[in-house]
Amino acid sequence: PEITAEWRLPLVRRIGGIQQLIEPIVQAIISPFGGNPGEIPNEDSQDFEFDDTKLFSNNRFTGLDRVESGPRVNYGLRLGFFGSRGGSTQGMFGQSARIKEDDTFNQGSGLEDNFSDFVGRVHFSPAEIFDLSYRFRLSRKNLAARRNEIEFAAGPKAIRINIGYALLEDQIPKSDTVAFANREEIAAATVLRITNLWRISAGTRRDLTGSGSTINWNSGVTYEDECILVTTNINKNFTRDRDVQPATNILFTVKFKHLG
Repeated sequence: PEITAEWRLPLVRRIGGIQQLIEPIVQAIISPFGGNPGEIPNEDSQDFEFDDTKLFSNNRFTGLDRVESGPRVNYGLRLGFFGSRGGSTQGMFGQSARIKEDDTFNQGSGLEDNFSDFVGRVHFSPAEIFDLSYRFRLSRKNLAARRNEIEFAAGPKAIRINIGYALLEDQIPKSDTVAFANREEIAAATVLRITNLWRISAGTRRDLTGSGSTINWNSGVTYEDECILVTTNINKNFTRDRDVQPATNILFTVKFKHLG
């Protein structure tokens, strides 16, 4: 059983051609303690990341093998500036608090103590052809950066370029969940629209730790109209870990948009 209550108060005003938004958000969740008995193995809830997208989630675990339990409160502030010509700057900053520590979360996950790390994002889009976003997680103790993600996108619809950088601090296992080592990587991708119906894409991801090797690269061709989407993707993965060996995969996808 779970009871959730959420309060929001969007405050909006216009100054000249700019509309301003300030929105405080508070969410309270009440549920019993101990929702994760040891008899249930963790198979599909191992991929856990605490960021701004999960701040106001009832259950921050993926899958069904783990659930977030116990009373907790999530609170944050959302800000926005919206221009009359379509440009905007938006941001969010918040934290989570719980009555008791939860050892279901790894050390370093940002949720293992009574008060979580601070999470937030900033998105800057002065025009349709330019986007810059920054997502972060800051230590609740000294505001040191424990997670940094920067993504830059530019170009018209005919050719769009994306560049992303990620720095993720490692997580030390405190329960039976899997630990994640410190990661630092950069990714680049581009999409070229040949016509209104056809587009080509390509991208790569590179590790910036250790030897700085390539993690993977991919390319694809897509046809899309008002009825159907057909995609062919080729992905080369260079990861080598125990039974996992480098491999090349080809994926064909056909989607009927209005069938049924």
